[in-house]
Amino acid sequence: MTTRFGILLPVFLLLSNLALADWPQLQGNALRSGDVPDVTLKVNLGLEAAVPLTDAIQAAPVVKQGVVYVVDGSGVVHAVDIASARVQW
Repeated sequence: MTTRFGILLPVFLLLSNLALADWPQLQGNALRSGDVPDVTLKVNLGLEAAVPLTDAIQAAPVVKQGVVYVVDGSGVVHAVDIASARVQW
């Protein structure tokens, strides 16, 4: 089960890395639109890295200054560096 949910994080890592923008709120803005017409993905999406977590991801991640913050189902908060895919804490 951990492996299945651990795969979701790399998708967020890849998307955030390609957009090169902070997404401090769910779907990027206060309207929760997720609409970013000025961003174009120049490569195909795919698995870039897998980060093992302690449980399922229960909430949308937050991306800020090259770090993805995510809370898992056990209540553990993880900070993952986008460039290296290493868990900072």
